[in-house]
Amino acid sequence: MIYFLKGYSMGRISETVKDKIREERTKGISLRKIGDKFNVHHSTVLTICKGIKVPTTSLKEFNPSAPMVRSDALKFIQKKKKKGFTTDQLAEKLDATLENARKVIQYLSHHDGYNILNQRQDHWSLVTELPLEKPLELSRLTGKEYAFGIVSDTHLNNKSERLDVLEAAYDEFARQGITDVFHAGNIIDGEFRFNKYEIKNWGIHNQAQYVADVYPQRSGITTHFITGTCHEGWYQDSSGLKVGWYIQKVCEDAGRTDMIHIGHIERDIVLKQKIGDTKIRIMHPGGGCAYAQSYPGQKMVESFQGGEKPHMLILGHYHKFNVNYAREITTIMAGCLQDQTGFMRKNKLAAHVGFIIARIGARIDGTIGRSSVSWYPFYDRKYHQKLNSYLI
Repeated sequence: MIYFLKGYSMGRISETVKDKIREERTKGISLRKIGDKFNVHHSTVLTICKGIKVPTTSLKEFNPSAPMVRSDALKFIQKKKKKGFTTDQLAEKLDATLENARKVIQYLSHHDGYNILNQRQDHWSLVTELPLEKPLELSRLTGKEYAFGIVSDTHLNNKSERLDVLEAAYDEFARQGITDVFHAGNIIDGEFRFNKYEIKNWGIHNQAQYVADVYPQRSGITTHFITGTCHEGWYQDSSGLKVGWYIQKVCEDAGRTDMIHIGHIERDIVLKQKIGDTKIRIMHPGGGCAYAQSYPGQKMVESFQGGEKPHMLILGHYHKFNVNYAREITTIMAGCLQDQTGFMRKNKLAAHVGFIIARIGARIDGTIGRSSVSWYPFYDRKYHQKLNSYLI
């Protein structure tokens, strides 16, 4: 006999059966075992047994890293995203001790990559935003020229991706001895209502695995990538998963140590000089394109507080190439490696397909003494197939 099914009221369960369920629970038997015995869902057992103290010795077999435990915990935590939750609440939901509930939270945070913050003692919250990282020091270049590659908006997993251009970019980076490539965001296409017919792989794991499988890898070259609030950021916003961390982890699991996530939305790169630093800011901002291609970069530069300005600003997101110099900041809009999509065409947005090699020479105080930006434009696939040559 089935006492309770989803859609029926708990009143269908007799008081006699409820007493038996409570009796089993006082013996320390788990919610699931009781549910299996009486053909009742474990959440209903929890409701019936609310307030009953369970001997902790009976919960020693609890495994905080078990997939079902983590799945149940994550569903509960995501439901509590707005208000947060306590360790007590999670322990009750999982039929676990407080210690084991904390272990589940720790496992979800450190192993699975969910951004669960301890707001105060035993009060937790799932947060979809990430803190701004401290500046990243990459190398020392006093008196030397520093050359690096720039790519952006690869949107891997979208049918309009340009893997041919991406491969050509890394061939050229390798040929010119480039060791650092900065990716200005939207490394994957993610999932949203307007791209469902355009993507190749569904789910964050499959899209991250696709990056590990197809993103170019060249000896001696490291790709430092940021993530944006759109596209890959849609996964983070909906689930609380630190998506950049996860993409890097999947790449590492595939044996790739060349893909390094350096920040969400933005990160400053610092190049140490004798008496100062050269600061390069990588950003993936929001908002749409303006009537003039230079306008987003100019407005971004105007918004920077005086003492917080970088020497160079690299912007993803806009799918446009442009270079300007305002407020003594060399601003580069990084273009894209994706052909125009249906969404872009509908919104009259052009795609500047290509990649960049930038070179800077810094003074001892960190200011840029000279710089050059080389843009490698690409066109539709048929043009390059006909020409049979990617670079001059």
